[in-house]
Amino acid sequence: MALDAAQVEQKQNATPTDWSTFDQQASEQPDLNAGRFAADGKLHVRFYSKPKYNPDKSAEANRPIYEDTVYVEIMMPGEKNSIIQRPAASMRDDLRFPKHYEQFMKGQQDQMVGTPLKVLPFLSEAQVEELAYFKIRTVEQLADLADTVNFMGSQEMKQKAQKYLAAITGGEALAEENRALKARLEAIEAKLSVPVKAGK
Repeated sequence: MALDAAQVEQKQNATPTDWSTFDQQASEQPDLNAGRFAADGKLHVRFYSKPKYNPDKSAEANRPIYEDTVYVEIMMPGEKNSIIQRPAASMRDDLRFPKHYEQFMKGQQDQMVGTPLKVLPFLSEAQVEELAYFKIRTVEQLADLADTVNFMGSQEMKQKAQKYLAAITGGEALAEENRALKARLEAIEAKLSVPVKAGK
């Protein structure tokens, strides 16, 4: 049954919309992009500035006008054929990659988030430079290298990086366990008021 204009207006004005719960309902909606950027930590990301032609201002001034614009370069390390370069503001990349953007704003040309490759004892300087060519600059990027990336020794280096990270993580867990045991021992000593000699 179709409503005429008077009936529609009557229904609209009968009960005013309660906007007080709108923000709450919106915040409770599931984030559809939550999984979309889950692998961002594996990416090579670099912000840089370059001049961009402004057609409107150029037409107005009757001469070419360029404006400094912040761009972002996004690439899966090792995948030289899939590089995204675009103005950063178009997709709010400053919010998506805040650490990289902060480094860019501080004037750092090479924005890196992670453990530098030079700490790996099994990599030579030449290998570090070769990996840098493929935009692999951190241990984490090397350990998460895609299986499709295949250049001389890449998968072997990937496995070694994974073992290195596992050892570091295991070492941190062991150190935490030792701290907890030491705290328990000190608590027992305090209760007994008898110092326990180390090594017994």
